[in-house]
Amino acid sequence: VELGNFSFDWRSLQVTVAPLILHGTESATEPPLVRVENVSIGLRVISALERRIDLSSLRLDHPSVYIAIYPDGKTNLPVPRAAQDKTSWGAYAVDLAVRRYEVVDGLVEFDDRQLPVNLRGEDLRLDMTFEAATKRYRGDLASRHLHLAIPLATPVEFDTSATFTLERDRLSFTRLRLASGQTRADLSGAVS
Repeated sequence: VELGNFSFDWRSLQVTVAPLILHGTESATEPPLVRVENVSIGLRVISALERRIDLSSLRLDHPSVYIAIYPDGKTNLPVPRAAQDKTSWGAYAVDLAVRRYEVVDGLVEFDDRQLPVNLRGEDLRLDMTFEAATKRYRGDLASRHLHLAIPLATPVEFDTSATFTLERDRLSFTRLRLASGQTRADLSGAVS
């Protein structure tokens, strides 16, 4: 992890980091796994006595995600060192909840394909764990009012929830629900 400039405004409970870089197992000549030019985090005090703080907002400006797939089938996604112990913090890759979030001018590069990403939403919840026995990540995702804008498509807004697994060469959805108004779609499938 690399952190650039860090600032904290205690009056507005606003945190800013520019840039934020997360490295995977890629070589030094490749782009990092994740690079975000500017991260803005809004905090909310839930209980001063219990020292509980909530993420009220998260904004990522110009994030880029680079997922490499090498000829031997391996990727640059890291494998937690302590993944053998299910109670260890290392087995929990992500445990995130955010009230409002936004991704501005993002880019995901996967297997030499690029996908621009612009989105915003509410009540994001993402849980991901690493399963050492099968060497894969398992996760649950949920969000309300997800507004997604991608090139060559009309922007859409929907509620979503998903259960997924991420392996070295496959992203599988055992359940993917999209709902907008009275319309609902329940999907499952995989991308290899």
